[in-house]
Amino acid sequence: MKTKVSIVKCPSYEQMFVDQAVRQAVDLIGGLNRFIKKGDKVFLKVNLLIGANPDRAITTHPNFVRTVIRLVKRFGAIPVVGDSTQRGDLESVAEPCGILKLCKEEGVKLLKLNTRIQKDNPKGKLIKKFIVAKEIFDFDCIINLPKPKTHSLTVYTGAVKNLYGLFPGGLKKKYHVELPTRNKFSNMLLDLYLLIKPQLTIMDAIIGMDGQGPSSGNPRKIGLVLASSDALALDTVITSIVGFKKSEVPVIYLGKKRNLPESDLKNILVVGESINSVKIKKFKKPYFMVDILPRFVVNTARGIIWPKPFVIKERCVGCGKCAEVCVKQTITMIDGKAHIDYSKCIRCYCCHEYCPHKAITLKRNVIQKVIKK
Repeated sequence: MKTKVSIVKCPSYEQMFVDQAVRQAVDLIGGLNRFIKKGDKVFLKVNLLIGANPDRAITTHPNFVRTVIRLVKRFGAIPVVGDSTQRGDLESVAEPCGILKLCKEEGVKLLKLNTRIQKDNPKGKLIKKFIVAKEIFDFDCIINLPKPKTHSLTVYTGAVKNLYGLFPGGLKKKYHVELPTRNKFSNMLLDLYLLIKPQLTIMDAIIGMDGQGPSSGNPRKIGLVLASSDALALDTVITSIVGFKKSEVPVIYLGKKRNLPESDLKNILVVGESINSVKIKKFKKPYFMVDILPRFVVNTARGIIWPKPFVIKERCVGCGKCAEVCVKQTITMIDGKAHIDYSKCIRCYCCHEYCPHKAITLKRNVIQKVIKK
């Protein structure tokens, strides 16, 4: 049987439009009663990458989360909102995103994932044992609430990549160090997806992000809500909508190599709007990256092949967040500004991803510009 992915138009984050679109998207794949029942504890996995105003399209929009909270409550279930953070407490990140206020208004708990548990992963190709957040196993259902964005390492981040937040904070650095190439990192994400398959994914694709995502790109109106029982299937559909070729998105082409049926549109039943009727034109992609060379060549020529993170001094406020998340500790603060030691930089782009001020961009040299063309 084909996996269903629903597509519903939604013109804005006005609450009435979001309520209608989310309900319709879920109903098209069988309704919420297919996934939860009265008394269930339901974990709402939001994207809280950094503390940023929701207008920047970095995090799941609070009105979108509000709709899902109310839907879960209506079924007599107990919603809890949560994520893990690379740094600091979750409340300090959730406050500027509007999620902390939302949780207080709706009377739901905001849960930081910070307790570790090891789980065997027999279906994994790269990772056979994962250390993940213990808290998620206390819930009867996980509802994944991602946002579609470009990503400087994995090219695209959405439903599968949002599961990366199920690692307690410090562990995120571990995989960036051990799996520095986009293919290895994306294979790890697929292994995680096979271990922890959220029962339901509802995507906030009303405003996504193109360009140099996942935090420094451009908010881009997509005007859609998507829902599916399978995260990878949803990613396969949304990447088709925004114009990515399957060969450009690691979780898709690696999924096909691993014979995961949800990575192929022929195994997916699209309901609601058709893909062709909602296609997005000129969706800006992140800088081109190379994963086809032997590892020893990559290690030797990484600085030539990959764009380097570059500090825009005029924007840097010296907050030090880039230094805190740097997996190789290559960033120091000099005279109140971030300074990167490129001799140690592995081009994981965590600094670019977590900078709240768009003060770190990706800079290409002449060779990279030629490769891109």
